[in-house]
Amino acid sequence: MKKYRSISIFLLSKNLLLVLLLMVIFVHSHARDSLVIRQIIQDLSAPCMHGRSISHKGDSIAANYIARFFEKYHVRPLGEQYLQPYTFPAFAMSDSVHVVARGHVLDPFHDFRIAPFSRSCNIQGAKILHVSGKIWTTPKLREKWINKHEKILPESFIFLDFTSSFFKKHPNKAQQAQVEMQQWKRQATFPLSHSPFGIVIGTRQWSVFGLSHTDFARDYAMLEVNAKVMKGVRNLDIIFENQLQTHYTNNVIATVSGTCFRDSFLVFTAHYDHLGRMGKLYFPGAHDNASGTATVLALAAYYQQHPSPYSMIFCLFSGEEAGLRGSKYFVQNSPIPLSSIKLVINLDLFCGGDEGLVAVNSTSGITRDYIQRLQQTNQVQQAVPIIQQRPNAWNSDHAPFAEQNVPALFLYTAGGRHGAYHSPEDTSEACSLDRWQNLFALITSWINEITDSK
Repeated sequence: MKKYRSISIFLLSKNLLLVLLLMVIFVHSHARDSLVIRQIIQDLSAPCMHGRSISHKGDSIAANYIARFFEKYHVRPLGEQYLQPYTFPAFAMSDSVHVVARGHVLDPFHDFRIAPFSRSCNIQGAKILHVSGKIWTTPKLREKWINKHEKILPESFIFLDFTSSFFKKHPNKAQQAQVEMQQWKRQATFPLSHSPFGIVIGTRQWSVFGLSHTDFARDYAMLEVNAKVMKGVRNLDIIFENQLQTHYTNNVIATVSGTCFRDSFLVFTAHYDHLGRMGKLYFPGAHDNASGTATVLALAAYYQQHPSPYSMIFCLFSGEEAGLRGSKYFVQNSPIPLSSIKLVINLDLFCGGDEGLVAVNSTSGITRDYIQRLQQTNQVQQAVPIIQQRPNAWNSDHAPFAEQNVPALFLYTAGGRHGAYHSPEDTSEACSLDRWQNLFALITSWINEITDSK
């Protein structure tokens, strides 16, 4: 009896040691993987990437980084090369961005923001013409005011303060004026009988900064400026260069062949581009979307080691911030038949996740089964608290696929710590990866469910 007890204790000790060893390996492996993902996010959001956009060809630097990653992990290109080149018209703002009020140099992004389509400016002491909200929103009064200033308007900026007492008392007038501004942004010429050089909008509630989605130059400049800074200001120095040009860029595409269904594909996508620079200020874009890019790269490396029954394609798109340019180009020039795609999984904004995942286009009839399987997998794994469902929206790179009736889901995280949206504060340091391993395991388990079912 003692002999068997000794053997049992020995086996128990041995099993305990094995469990502890496996736990150490597991923890070490997961810690290592998180470090690798963190490093990719840090690399892609570093100053040398220039915000991964048009400025200093930052997106080309990022594309080459991604291609080298695929090479390192032996994930082969879909065609003869990883890069799928294409062009689109884009505005490029140089490093010289300079706005001065009363001798005080204003801080880009926090004190002022330049509309991305604005004409270049090189004016010292530009005259600022203050116009009241009442005059601006009353057509007869505005036309009279414009005629009064017609001689100086072409070299002046109109200043309209949306924080004024008039607009506070008449929020409907403020909304009317803002809608009008949005409509004017879509026109090449400022639509007044006598047009100014530009317009300065006083605000405390900034518009979301982004790139222009239009392909034509304007004959005016538009700036948002902190209303407090503009009190009593009659002149500004405004200097920046912004030119519409043909931008040469690339999607980066790799593949892993399936073990059974080589001509049927699951497609993982993420956009690797971001907002570039506004002068010396650059937008790191860690959460948006170095995080999604890093996750797609991790999936590529994983499936290279663990091939699926279905072939996998990994598409890293440029031009998303300029209007889904890269994904549109891919869909219009697809190297594979779109009908051969089983599912597109687009990952964008993938740090944090303490409040769960959001699945866009999950209420469509052709994606409903996939999202149900994802929810069932999450119920077992408890990777995130909830998976919220949303109807389709034209807000990321899944959309051009969905428009062609290809099953396509856009997944992004909710809650948790991450950098501010479209802000210089969207840094790697601001991004939590505490749930990243859970999210990665959820996705790979879900894919196993999808591919093993047929």
